Amino acid sequence: MLARNPVLLLFVVVGAGAALGRIRVRGFSLGPAAALFCGLAVSAFDPRLQLPEIVQTFGLVVFAYTTGVASGPAFVGGLRRRGVPAAIAVVLTVCAAALAAAALASFVHVHGAGTGGLFAGAVTNTPALASVVGRPGTNPVVAYSLAYPAGVLGMLLAAHVMLRRGRDAADDRARLVSWTVEVTEPGLPRIAQLRDERPLAFGRATTGPDLTVATPDTVLQPGDRVTVVGNRRDVEQFADEVGRRAEAHLALDRGRLDFRRIVLSSRQLAGRALGELGLPERFGAIPTRVRRGDVDLVARDDLVVEAGDRIRVVAPGDRMREVARYLGDSERGLAEIDAVSLALGIVAGLLVGLVQLPLPGGARFSLGSAGGPLVAGLVLGALGRMGAMNFRLHHQEATTLRQIGTLLFLAAVGTRSGSAFASAVTSWHGVEIVLAGVVVTAVAVVVATSTARRVLRVDPVTAAGVLAGMQTQPAVLAFASERTGHDDRVNLGYALVYPVAMLVKLVLAQLIAG
Repeated sequence: MLARNPVLLLFVVVGAGAALGRIRVRGFSLGPAAALFCGLAVSAFDPRLQLPEIVQTFGLVVFAYTTGVASGPAFVGGLRRRGVPAAIAVVLTVCAAALAAAALASFVHVHGAGTGGLFAGAVTNTPALASVVGRPGTNPVVAYSLAYPAGVLGMLLAAHVMLRRGRDAADDRARLVSWTVEVTEPGLPRIAQLRDERPLAFGRATTGPDLTVATPDTVLQPGDRVTVVGNRRDVEQFADEVGRRAEAHLALDRGRLDFRRIVLSSRQLAGRALGELGLPERFGAIPTRVRRGDVDLVARDDLVVEAGDRIRVVAPGDRMREVARYLGDSERGLAEIDAVSLALGIVAGLLVGLVQLPLPGGARFSLGSAGGPLVAGLVLGALGRMGAMNFRLHHQEATTLRQIGTLLFLAAVGTRSGSAFASAVTSWHGVEIVLAGVVVTAVAVVVATSTARRVLRVDPVTAAGVLAGMQTQPAVLAFASERTGHDDRVNLGYALVYPVAMLVKLVLAQLIAG
């Protein structure tokens, strides 16, 4: 019955994988990656239980494109700061894994295409496998399927260890504080300049007897008080530099000025920098923080807001309705996905993936169904808008689509590899290939972890995304995102290295298979 009904098979595997992924052992769980292992078990039980390849491709395309769109703005900023170090870290990691695979190939009696398959499985890169299929040598699909599970599990464990180190940093970032600071130092610059010096937002201010909104042109004098929003360390440093923390908190006074969280649902405003919304000029209102998913962000002028963001606004009580109407403030308006821009973006990505690029020696390669949509998503996500088209997805949309894509991809990959995996793993030759794959993955983990911290110098949360990107593994990204409450730094780390890692793996797989 399951063999005749692939849709039923798909949801059986996805449902079983979701249930297995919720099981935690000492804080560790497989998360969405459990769908992969359920797929392997199902197809190992009966080779007929395979999902169509279109399911795998569809899931991969949706996952790659939405990841790119969500990471586009942060990727461009990170690339400017860490572009060269990121490329160096990727090349070191992938070359180390390729050298280990080439060195171990003769010991486990694989050669030619099989070496490329061993490498592709250990670094969990399906496009790299596709680039060596059909070449002379050992069957690369068998080597790939034997090395692949250890490749996923090894990097999952590495990400788990990395995130445990960064748990406190992630908690600190998610929590912002709001203090009222009394100014004692004279000669302070305008609020606009104070905001440029460190990531802070300013809400209410008392200038003399009046309680007003702290606009960019406000100049604080000794005796004035102002509400300051930011990370505790930044707020404490600001208070020490300009005065001291006041006992009475201005935010508790809701007489003339009020505050409210307003949902940004206006498609015309989504994708613009917060400063471009003109809230102070239009309504005498000031945004102080933006809640995206489960994370609070300081409302800086250069922060690009997305549909679904909840903006905390301080404004005169009689202007609050106007502000809400301007921003949208409609949950219903967020329920409709802009299918036109989504489809156009994916079409552009698939076309980019079809382009054949030359390699030395006359060989050619393409970015494929993973690299093409990811690159297109990064570009369109960074651009944000093109005329009336808004290519950015709000946080809930991107998260939902990414999870669906991940589950479909992993379930399909598992069902298409379980049979070969089961038949090979029962032989001593298969065990040798599994052990070789473990060694190659371990080399990649050690080098990736070292370069993420020492070459890129990123925090542990971003480093977990870097590990997933270097492994080009959606399961590791999904695991890290879920463990951090979908922290944007995970996606940033992933997108920072993923395109280069994909390219280098495609090239090296063909070289060591040649």
